[in-house]
Amino acid sequence: MAEASNDPRLIHSIEHIAQKCFAPCQRAPCLVLFLAATIVGWGITAFFLAEILTSGKMLRLIERERLNASSAAAAIDANIRLTLANVRSIPKVLARQPDIVENLRNNASAQPMPPLPQQKLREALFAIPELIGLSERLESIHNDFAIDQILVLNTAGDCIAAGGFPFGGRDEIGVNYADREYFKLAQKEGWGRQFAVGRTTNVPGIYYSAAVTANRQFLGAIVVKVDVARLSKTIEGQNAFVTDKHGVIIMAGESGSYMKVVPDASLETLTAEEKLNRYKRHQFERIAITPAMVVGETMFQVNGHPRPMLLTQRDNPTERISLWLFSDVAQVWEARNENFQVAALLFLAGASLITGATAGIVYLRRRKEHQAEMASINERLVRLNDELLRQARYDALTGCANRRYFLEELNVELNRAGRAAYPCCLAMLDIDHFKRINDLHGHAAGDAALQYFARSVSQCLRSSDLLGRFGGEEFLLLMPQTPLSGAIELGERIRALIENSEAAPPEIPDFTVSIGVVQWRNKGETAESFIARADQAMYDAKNSGRNRVHAETAVDF
Repeated sequence: MAEASNDPRLIHSIEHIAQKCFAPCQRAPCLVLFLAATIVGWGITAFFLAEILTSGKMLRLIERERLNASSAAAAIDANIRLTLANVRSIPKVLARQPDIVENLRNNASAQPMPPLPQQKLREALFAIPELIGLSERLESIHNDFAIDQILVLNTAGDCIAAGGFPFGGRDEIGVNYADREYFKLAQKEGWGRQFAVGRTTNVPGIYYSAAVTANRQFLGAIVVKVDVARLSKTIEGQNAFVTDKHGVIIMAGESGSYMKVVPDASLETLTAEEKLNRYKRHQFERIAITPAMVVGETMFQVNGHPRPMLLTQRDNPTERISLWLFSDVAQVWEARNENFQVAALLFLAGASLITGATAGIVYLRRRKEHQAEMASINERLVRLNDELLRQARYDALTGCANRRYFLEELNVELNRAGRAAYPCCLAMLDIDHFKRINDLHGHAAGDAALQYFARSVSQCLRSSDLLGRFGGEEFLLLMPQTPLSGAIELGERIRALIENSEAAPPEIPDFTVSIGVVQWRNKGETAESFIARADQAMYDAKNSGRNRVHAETAVDF
């Protein structure tokens, strides 16, 4: 036995086996340290990867909501612009009505000095039968249009007739509005607008005014009002509000924001008397809107709301109002709360190659789906924007160009005609006795008549001609590169087609049109003057017996 134990070969074998058995134990500390370092490193990497992925998702959610909010704000803005554009044209039309001009001519002078007390003035005005009849007519006009009140003011700013008020306007007659901005603007510039709280009704609204003149003498003003309650329906139930030019909230999706003031508003430039005159109050609560950075994007914290929101703002310089639309992107905050979970998933995903590969495939698939979704959303937004553009340019009832778009195209065409030195003609078309159609057959028949008229006229036009609805039953026809003789010939074709067409609605017998045609006087004439001459030519056609084309004498181009 002793000899066997001393065998060198046996000793070598035992030593080799021992080395094999204890080798893993010798490497274990290094492996543990390596694995620990790898796990710690991957844990840190997983945290930063989770932060990057979460931030990217939040940015995509914010961008998608920004696009949706922009589209929604554009739709709201388009509705408000369309409503106010229709209202804005009403006082200008009424200012040309003969009975209103005549009543103001007879009652336009300012009060004697000293002026009569309001009650005495009211009694004196109610003693004039013509003014009582005018108020009754204004009441009828107010019912026919999407407006809430109409005022007729004389040169002193006294209300001599009114429509749309309780008790037939008895509380309104004799009230003086000379201090209102819309009256001052009408007196100075011919037309005006203003947001204000009603002097006797205490109902806020947007006022539009137009001067009534005769022989360039200011006789008074026509004022129409649309209540903000009517306009507020477009933002009802939304985190949105509309401010006037002084930063005062005049329309709000939530009533708690009404008459508050946004930051950096110009309200403090008004005196206490001006504030009281316009808003019927001296004190205004300021709404807090503070910027907050979220994953590098600017959002806004609004008082009373627990989270920052996206802000989409659209200014309307024409109406001097601004739309503020706030979007609560709840999914962004849900994504932020998922940050730890994402880190844990990435940490576990790094434990094996299969898990990592699977996670990569899932990520790529989700990315592809997201890109497809974004492409689909962008396509829908393009279609929506095209539809909004169409609605903003064309009259919803007749399908022809609306007033704003027609005026834009008219200015473009006049600039082109001025550069190229070619003739350009304009026609004003007015359906004869249109009010009688509404009175006898109802507004549905009136709408059918307008649609039939627009279709019939369009059949006679070239592709370069443009037909637009100017207001009510009045249409404008732009005829580029057309001399006066050609415009008259086209006008006669239209007149004959309307008079003789058998396709007219059966409830509209003897359907005719009066047309005034004028030719542009080159660069020295503005679009407004051009339209005014066409309007006068149309009235000459009316005064000559209707159902005829009246044209000015041709001008040298």
